[in-house]
Amino acid sequence: MSDEMNEGMSAINKQLGPVNKGASAKKRHHHRKRKGTERFMPGGQRAYGMVLSYVEHMNPYDLIMQDTELLSELRGDLCSFLENQRVTYFHAEEDVSEKTYDKFLSMLSERGLQIMLSRAMRGALYQRIEKKIINSSEDVKAFLDSCESPKQGKRVRTLIKSRVFNMVMDPLVRQLCSDMSIEEVRLHIGRNPRYMEAEKARQERDAREEALTANILREIPDHYPDLYPAARRMKRHFIIHIGPTNSGKTYDAIQALERAEEGIYLGPLRLLAHEVYERLTADGVPCRMKTGEEDLCPEVKKHQASTIEMMDAARHYNVAVIDEIQMIADRQRGRMWTAAILGVCADEVHLCGAREALDIVTDLIEDCGDSYELVQHERATKLIVESDRFVFPDNVQDKDALIVFSKRNVLACAAELQSRGISCSIIYGALPYDVRKEEVRKFAEGENKVVVATDAIGMGMNLPIRRVVFLESEKFDGVVKRVLSTQEILQIGGRAGRRGLFDTGYVNAEFRKGLIKKAFVSEVEPIERVALPFPESLLGLEGKLSDIFAKWGAIQEENDEFDKADLSVEIKLCKFLEQKTDDKELIYKFITVPFDEDNVILFGIWEEMVDCEIEGEVFDYRRAMPEVSMKENSYGPGDLSLLEDYYQICDLICYYLTRFGEPEDYDEVSELRSVVAVRIMEVLSRQELQGRKCRRCGKPIKWNYPYNICENCYASSRTIWY
Repeated sequence: MSDEMNEGMSAINKQLGPVNKGASAKKRHHHRKRKGTERFMPGGQRAYGMVLSYVEHMNPYDLIMQDTELLSELRGDLCSFLENQRVTYFHAEEDVSEKTYDKFLSMLSERGLQIMLSRAMRGALYQRIEKKIINSSEDVKAFLDSCESPKQGKRVRTLIKSRVFNMVMDPLVRQLCSDMSIEEVRLHIGRNPRYMEAEKARQERDAREEALTANILREIPDHYPDLYPAARRMKRHFIIHIGPTNSGKTYDAIQALERAEEGIYLGPLRLLAHEVYERLTADGVPCRMKTGEEDLCPEVKKHQASTIEMMDAARHYNVAVIDEIQMIADRQRGRMWTAAILGVCADEVHLCGAREALDIVTDLIEDCGDSYELVQHERATKLIVESDRFVFPDNVQDKDALIVFSKRNVLACAAELQSRGISCSIIYGALPYDVRKEEVRKFAEGENKVVVATDAIGMGMNLPIRRVVFLESEKFDGVVKRVLSTQEILQIGGRAGRRGLFDTGYVNAEFRKGLIKKAFVSEVEPIERVALPFPESLLGLEGKLSDIFAKWGAIQEENDEFDKADLSVEIKLCKFLEQKTDDKELIYKFITVPFDEDNVILFGIWEEMVDCEIEGEVFDYRRAMPEVSMKENSYGPGDLSLLEDYYQICDLICYYLTRFGEPEDYDEVSELRSVVAVRIMEVLSRQELQGRKCRRCGKPIKWNYPYNICENCYASSRTIWY
């Protein structure tokens, strides 16, 4: 190596120093620290190491969990904590306060004391545990006693705490929690000055609830059919017409109704009540039609066609017909069928429905002590599930019923058919029954080739359908979107092949045909539980009506014989009206008004009606009536939803006027409602429904396309620009 290079390296080494200088410095620092630690620790490093070794190798679980005396002391510590300290609960460490006290107790009942996972509570328990572990070893105790400052024993105490919380605390809390009942927890927290007022209020509410439960049980007879004493004084005879759709069940029952001196028909839909009203009138039997929204021919006293809610349990009939009895399983309206079977005062009662309702209705009849006979009905026409593939709209044929499960899809599907020159009737739940009746007529008389409908078509509507085609196999039931049940498929598919018009009915599906085929060879599960109607006798009990409804629902839930009715809407409306009035009878009248409580406009009108009745003022119904154009063809397809809202407003006002208003006022609103129905009919008769379009570019998209924008617009929105 040259002299110049040697001189260069020497210069660099002088700047950097020795290569291992840093390592040596670190060792020297560690050595000094170690020597310092030895001097700092009582007894020296050896004693310190023995203490750490003991703590690391001991079994804190056995030491704590096997000491019954310690466990008893810890339980006392827990009780003392509950009685004196601020309580938090659940993982979020939420404070228990007067506002959250009921929520805390509810969660406590559901999950037990283990929801109280607060660090403060565990810290309070730990103090005694740490003392036990320290005293378990003379070396540990001597070491910590000889420490001159907390800093000297910090590592030992930290190690003890770590081992306790990792190995002992969770099972210890579980053990203590399992030994303490919910009542004990409430007792201890009730002594805590922070929660005395909340516990006192809770106890008062519990006392009121217990008294309310006792009063309800005292009002309700042990034998539920005794809720209807007038019917129990009679000896009724039931004729149960059981069979599939299109088997003539209702036809035979209506004939018996026509022959009766006095009789009533009770069904699920205004449209069905109107069909019976028209049939009896056409056959020379004067008939009154009475629903919540209308009263046709009120002067007729002997025969009546009504929806199920209009049953009068005090009126005597020779014959009563209760249609679609499988609806007894419906969570919202099913209790009305129970009430009709238990309470209708008729010498002869005809029940019409599907086979799955047979066992439950015979049980109810036997509970009433009445007699019955069974009439089995069979389909008059064959029903075949086609094996050929169906493609919409290419394979659509005359007299097809195309089934979808939302208003949007009904209109979109119908629009696509109309764009191809295929005229169609449409039927869905929100469509006014006057309009539905007109759409049925057009299809029946051949003005329209096909019908596009929701499952509303399966409820007793007599249409000349040759084939039912399921374009969808799932529906939203108000809670979740689910696959169609066997009963729903049979109920809808059975509309194909109307008796007297076709020798054979056909069923097909665009998707999941296997599901449809399986339904027609499967047994439908019988209905096992029904909901009870709310007894109006409970209105006289002391307490809020919302509490009475809630307690009534809870009593049903605890009874194995009956299903829990869905009273959530009634309870919500009750609580709203209880802020305005204590009049339970008035509240009950208004919560039973049929209207869409989620519709802001309807809710506002309903609230104004309530306010007027409370204040004793006259409700200005004319101010609430919609302004409807009297000019023909003044509305287009885009106005359908608006017109449907108008119709619902008129319906609500009509219902109010039948209970609180004057007959001449009712006639005025009823006429306007008819005008709205005519405007909807005009829109539909033009067969110009607009198909679905991409909301961005306006390009047409298929009726069942799952998104509101087309593929091109979606792809462009996903483009990343660099």
